[in-house]
Amino acid sequence: MPKMMRGWAAMLTGGLRRAGIAVIVGLIVFAITAAAMLLRSDEYDARVSLLASSASKIQNSSTDFGSVVALGLPAVVEVATSPTVLEQVSRTVAGSPGPDELRDAVTVGLIPGSGLVRITVRADSPKVASSLATAIADEVAAADLLDPAATLRVLDVSATVTEASPGISLVAGLGLVLGVIAGAIVLGLLAVFVPAPGSRAGRALAQAGLDRRVAVITWERGAPIPAPLLAAALGAGRPIRLVAADAESGADSSELADGLRESGVPVTEQLAADDTGTATVALAPARMSADDLALVLRALPADTDLLAVILR
Repeated sequence: MPKMMRGWAAMLTGGLRRAGIAVIVGLIVFAITAAAMLLRSDEYDARVSLLASSASKIQNSSTDFGSVVALGLPAVVEVATSPTVLEQVSRTVAGSPGPDELRDAVTVGLIPGSGLVRITVRADSPKVASSLATAIADEVAAADLLDPAATLRVLDVSATVTEASPGISLVAGLGLVLGVIAGAIVLGLLAVFVPAPGSRAGRALAQAGLDRRVAVITWERGAPIPAPLLAAALGAGRPIRLVAADAESGADSSELADGLRESGVPVTEQLAADDTGTATVALAPARMSADDLALVLRALPADTDLLAVILR
């Protein structure tokens, strides 16, 4: 059972290990994003609408009224966010922030062609937000910006208050998107800067001019013989010769040879000038670069039948 477990652990390399790292990074980004958004204090938006209407004391044409409204309404934005109005409102409304902070919390929207103005104020309390929006709307209406052709009157008896803090679904969605993006970036960087052992072995085979169909198999010392290697060795119908790419691999080749013999695969360690009667398996460390592995593979006799490259 321990050997089987080590075999499964050996399989969690290359692409699977990279995917695992990317998933972990994505989960961390998701958790940080969700925590940052959920720990923010609650915020509320209060909105009050004003409507421009023709002044009854002035008998102007509709064209004059429309021109006055079109030219005068943009001034509402300046008045609603002017230091004088904001200072007056911040002194009047209990719990109001200072004029500078309040300016960033005020939004004025103009509805083209309708004479409608919407003043929205954001605060950390629904009561404060409602009082601020109503007070600013009253100040704008009292300024008589459209006088004498028109007047701005407050439409809403009380402000419409909505919660501005992100909901759970929005937090989860944003965290998921950022987590996926972060995971994809990490996966891409790993693929570029830390190539998988299998891809390095594939490049080494190409540089050595060998068949790209040579099996590239991952194996760990103490783990069972990989099933793909065992199947290829039995299917070859010839003795297997193990070639170590370095000293450490040479120490592991004995264990691999014993495992193959126990599975009924004949293994020879003799170096013969004529290798036509054997199939060769190269054993190399997974960290070996493609160039170094290619040098080892080029050193094999020209008639070598390379069955697989084992990365340990």
